Formats: sequence, structure tokens, C-alpha cells
Amino acid sequence: MAIKTENTASTKQLIEVLSKGGLDDIIQLAEELLGNPVFVRDNSHRILSVSKTRFPGCQLLTEIQDTGYLSSEIIAGLKKNNRIYSDIGNVDKPILINFDPEQPDLITMPVYINKVVVCYTSAIQLNRNFQDDDYDMLVLVSEAISVELQKNDFYNKTMGQLHESFLRDLLDRDMSSERSRTIIDNRIKALGLTFKKYFFLSAYKLNENSKHIYQIRTIATELSQILASSITFIQEDTIIFLTSNDADEPLTNESRRTLTSFLENYNMVCAFSSAYTDVCHSFHQYGILRESLDIGIRLYPNIRIHEVKDLLVYHMFKICNQSIPLIEYVSPRMLKLRDYDRNNKSELFTTLYYYLINQKNTNAVSKKLNIHRNTLFYRLTRINEITNFDLNDEEVVFQLLLAYKLLEYSTTETGKKICFKLDSDK
Repeated sequence: MAIKTENTASTKQLIEVLSKGGLDDIIQLAEELLGNPVFVRDNSHRILSVSKTRFPGCQLLTEIQDTGYLSSEIIAGLKKNNRIYSDIGNVDKPILINFDPEQPDLITMPVYINKVVVCYTSAIQLNRNFQDDDYDMLVLVSEAISVELQKNDFYNKTMGQLHESFLRDLLDRDMSSERSRTIIDNRIKALGLTFKKYFFLSAYKLNENSKHIYQIRTIATELSQILASSITFIQEDTIIFLTSNDADEPLTNESRRTLTSFLENYNMVCAFSSAYTDVCHSFHQYGILRESLDIGIRLYPNIRIHEVKDLLVYHMFKICNQSIPLIEYVSPRMLKLRDYDRNNKSELFTTLYYYLINQKNTNAVSKKLNIHRNTLFYRLTRINEITNFDLNDEEVVFQLLLAYKLLEYSTTETGKKICFKLDSDK
């Protein structure tokens, strides 16, 4: 990339710095040319360079100079102001940002390499007010930074960060508007990403007591060998992947076995979203995925791989439970059977559950409960006497199974144990 030459004197100075110095020298010269502090941040909020002059009264600049990162409060302000990452899009002029009346104004310009935004250059209005020429000057500075970064092979070294930023943006906010879709399409093209028909999100969580927490990036790299055609980013103790397949299943039998073994080795659990075909729906899929992973961990702590499609009914329960206690929807006759067991130390409630989930196959139920078939028939007779449920009515069977799931979900709210499952199935 060649630097434009409209401003001859400034361009000459920038070219001289490029030939003799580095990124820090460009930023220091930029401060002199703009008369205000300047900094460069990458797509992960890391400060690549910041001018040296101190302004003790400016919290924003002091924080950048001292920590090398933007704080979560500043990042939130930038997002709220719709002036961060893909919201800026492909522009050829800097954009004025005023996200907080208590913070100084910024002008920010994306830095491009091969039409991809790799970082952002910002000037902070502290020493003097911005002038029209400052916008053109920041463009020149950003072009000089692009040349410097290409000299250092920055683009290739940070492609993973660019992919991570792309996925973070997809999951951070709704991208279904027409404008957002155009931005996403352009970024996919610029990043050279290719996707297959079906998308899947998956989240991998380390056990709270895991000794491997400090290795999380290494773990993510190893996981990427199992999950082909994927991009990822890390959020605290959770690793998130976006994968795409030609089939509407997230894993083959072989990859499922490999992944299960991997998760057992690192004491981790994961959850996969349902298949979806529009990458701009990732934000909504991620919300369901997070809830499902949490529910799966609480309901089935011994299972390594959860799938949203298996937990979706519990996710709906959680939403409904906010307005009315779900126990209100359980038939009183079911609760009567449960209480009968408690008072008589019998197992009728458990027997009915396994009878229903085994589709009334008496041989399978007898084997599962380790009882004689005559004992099973006796229990079924007692269940009928106590509840008078017509187990030949499909609607009744559906309502009973749904009620069992309601009771199962309620244990995640109360902390009580599931009373109708065998220990081997809990």
C-alpha cells in the first residue's frame, strides 16, 4: 500500500519514520502532527502503541498508557455508541466518537490490510479541539501504520485474532438487520472464510476445580484439531466454537468418541446448538446454548456432551417458570403417587417413569428395575388403583412424560434430588 501524498510535508515525515523507525515512532509523530494523544488498538482491545505524553486528568489515556488495554467500561461505552468493530464498517474517513460526556471525544479510523480491518487508530481530543485537517491527517497515519504492520507480517500473525473478533461480534449482538448482514457478508469475504450448509455453536466449560484453567488457549488449539472448519474465541473459563457441516448433525460417531475422550481427560463438559443455516442468527443461538449448557451441567453432571435439541424443553421451562411455578402444571394424581411412595417406601413413581420412557415394554422395564415381571404387573395394577391413569391414551402418556420433565427441571431450582430416577441414571 502506498501512502497518499495530498499533504506533502506530513507524508514526507511519515515516510521517513517508516524507513527508520517503527510503530511507536509513527504514533509519536502522529501526536506531533495532530496536536493530541494517539493510540492504536487491535480487534481484541489490546493497545499496540500509544503516544507518550501524559495527561493526568484523562482517565482514558492514563489507563491505556498504564495497562495496555481498554477497560470493560470503555468498551461498553463504545459499543453503546455504535462505534466499535463492525459497526464502523468499511469507511474512508475517521469517525467522531463521543460515548460519554465525561470522556474526551475521539476520532477513529480503521487500519486496513488487504481490505480487512486489522486495528484502529484513534486521536483523543485533549490538547486542542479537532480541526477538519485532523481527519485527513488521521487517514495518512492509518495508512502509514498499515504499511508498517505489513512490513512485520502483522496480518498473517493476527488472522486468528481477526477470526476471533468476527465470532465475538456475531455472538455479542443481533446481526439480523439488513445493514448488519451486509457488514457480515463483507467481513466473511475479506477474511476468506468459507462455510458449509449448516452452522453449529458449541461451548466448552472447564470444571470449577480444574487444574487446566491456565492452559485454556492450548486446550482451544487442541480442540480445533477435533472440530474441523471452525473458528473460536475464549470467554473467561469457556471456549466457544463456530463450526459448519454439510450434515445437520454436529458430530460424526467417530468425532463424538474422540471429543468425549478429550473432555474426560481435561475434566470438561460442552454443549452443541441445534443446526441453523443463517450465520446472522448466531446471537440468538448463543443465548439458547448458554442456558442449555447450564441446565445440562445441573441436570446431567455425568454427561460430557450436551445438545440443545435434547434440552430445549428445559430451556422453555426456565422461561415459563419466571411467571408461574411449574409444579402447578403437574397432575395432583402424580403428586399423590409420589407421596404414596414416600409414605409406604414403595417404588411406584419410579416404575411408572421407566414404564413410560421404555414405551411400555415390560421386558425392558423389568430388566432395568431388576424385578420379576410379576412384580412389575403388580406395581402397574397399584398405580392404576391410585391414579386411574389411562396409559393406553397417548395424550395421557404425553402429559405424564412432560410432568416428569417438569419435576426433573424443578430440581435445578430447589437443589433437591430427582426422586424417580435410578442412581445410575442421575
